[in-house]
Amino acid sequence: VGGNEQTLFVDTGAKITYVKENTITGYRAVGSIEDFYPGFGAFSSSTYRIPADLGRQQVLITVGVLPAALGSMLLGAGVDGILGNNAWAGRTLYYSAENSVLAFDAQL
Repeated sequence: VGGNEQTLFVDTGAKITYVKENTITGYRAVGSIEDFYPGFGAFSSSTYRIPADLGRQQVLITVGVLPAALGSMLLGAGVDGILGNNAWAGRTLYYSAENSVLAFDAQL
């Protein structure tokens, strides 16, 4: 995002992708979402449309901002956010454990 690499959990149950607040600096909110994270509970977030490189593809993706407490839990795990279902909507997602590569549409 913006030339900065992000380390994200892949969460097949997440409605959208969530990032740290500093990732959306300079972007305008386009809506909001109500969501739930196990072990944390219900929360709401403003949403933003930001350009990102996912695998070898450039996409415009809707992201939310993690609540501070949830963001702190994830930072403790060494990740910057959550890659949600909207990241691969309409695409096939592939993962190669051998090469530690996540790719879309067989671009391994």
